Amino acid sequence: MTGEHVDQEWAELATLSAAPRFGRMLERCRTVAALDDHARIDALSAMVRAEYQLADAELHPFTLSRLRAWIAINESDHELAINLARGYDTVFQSMPCAMAMRRSSIAQGVARVDLTAEEVATLFELIPSIVQQVPRVRVDSLTSRPHAAAMETRSKPLWRFW
Repeated sequence: MTGEHVDQEWAELATLSAAPRFGRMLERCRTVAALDDHARIDALSAMVRAEYQLADAELHPFTLSRLRAWIAINESDHELAINLARGYDTVFQSMPCAMAMRRSSIAQGVARVDLTAEEVATLFELIPSIVQQVPRVRVDSLTSRPHAAAMETRSKPLWRFW
């Protein structure tokens, strides 16, 4: 890997509005995914470093655009999308723990708030590590916990377990 190289051109996409950012990301991701393994990992490493240096307010929409670009690539060329996702996971295996934690947090936020169930299902297929980061069931509020209704229908108090 190229070490500490940061891809400033990739980071600058955060300054674009959603549609132009998505278009440029789609083009760039297709190009990177088509590279040989070594070159792809080098490019993705620099892109990841740039991406995760963004402020939280920029990172959330940036991640949403990137994930949607991956989904779009998957629709036209599944193997290319797999190359991209596997390369991204490979890069994160050597990144600092704090960056990996931030990735997890942002991915969860984007999946819970912005993505459809179909988009999340596609990402589960593409990105094995996302299984550990994003729940498959969407929870819209804290009051919609699955076990709450079952607890209300009990005939005896919880403390009486016999």
